Amino acid sequence: MDLDNLADKYLKALALKDLNESHHKIRVIVKEIARNLPKDQPGNFQWFTAALQDSSKKWFVAKIIEKVSPVPKALLDDLVLAAMLEDNPSLNKLFIIPCVKTFGPKLVKERMALFSNHPKVIEVNGFAQTEYWVTDANA
Repeated sequence: MDLDNLADKYLKALALKDLNESHHKIRVIVKEIARNLPKDQPGNFQWFTAALQDSSKKWFVAKIIEKVSPVPKALLDDLVLAAMLEDNPSLNKLFIIPCVKTFGPKLVKERMALFSNHPKVIEVNGFAQTEYWVTDANA
């Protein structure tokens, strides 16, 4: 599965003016990846780890993770950190809520504590902005 190519197709589909066509293409791409997600081993998720650090590809990963249950444990830390580094408190939920649904708020908060001293997390108030969704995810 060529994830870079699929990510490019996803970004092109997002840009389509015809929203119906855009929605359909995105659904097909995301469904294919979610259905063929690799086994839950850290080495299988290197592309996802790198993509979560890319300003446009991270949204592609968020869309995939939204459709995957359970979230692979190998991606937990990467998703938690992506949520805490996101400066838009309305969008960081896309990374953190799937983690809370799979692993529960206690484990997610433990993982958040590991990243709480990261300079960028401190800069964007990432712990507090993300913690809101951890406590609210099951409400």
